[in-house]
Amino acid sequence: MNYKSRPVIIAASVLLPIGVALLCGLLGSIPSNSIRPPRGWVKIDARYFDFYVPPDLRSTPVTSIDSFVGRYKGNSFSISFDYGAYSDPLDGSGGGSTYHLHFEHIDGKRARVGFLEYTNSGLVDYAVGVNFREQGLTMTANCKSRAGCETARIIFRTVKFKRPGIRYYFRYLMQWVGIHPRAIP
Repeated sequence: MNYKSRPVIIAASVLLPIGVALLCGLLGSIPSNSIRPPRGWVKIDARYFDFYVPPDLRSTPVTSIDSFVGRYKGNSFSISFDYGAYSDPLDGSGGGSTYHLHFEHIDGKRARVGFLEYTNSGLVDYAVGVNFREQGLTMTANCKSRAGCETARIIFRTVKFKRPGIRYYFRYLMQWVGIHPRAIP
């Protein structure tokens, strides 16, 4: 080997892996969509996670059989959450005429975000939801306008989890009793 080509080989062996790692990171990652809440918004402590809402939203009573749920109503939309092992995965269109789905990272967690538009429903014109599958949380908002849904998306992006999700503990329990984690949906 020529002593003059040695620095080129060393530089290539260092820079090539760095370049490949950066390129894979840029192509394969979903950007984080977490945001700071707007001024004046109120923090909601939902035991396992926190999120922020506009000050005009009010808590309304809701019951559940097997999960932790909550609902907040405002003038232009209502928002609810379901935290449990069987929360809605937002797989279907729910009968709407238009359905859009994409993925984001919120609080470092992969989140499925869906938008639904109804025609002539009479009750709600739009709906938007977010599902954190690994954490077991689904939040949905029924909106009278697109602006209401945009506010709901801002609320979704303020979610901060306090610990691993319910599915983590469910899988851990199943492993502990001897059921293989791949057998769990």
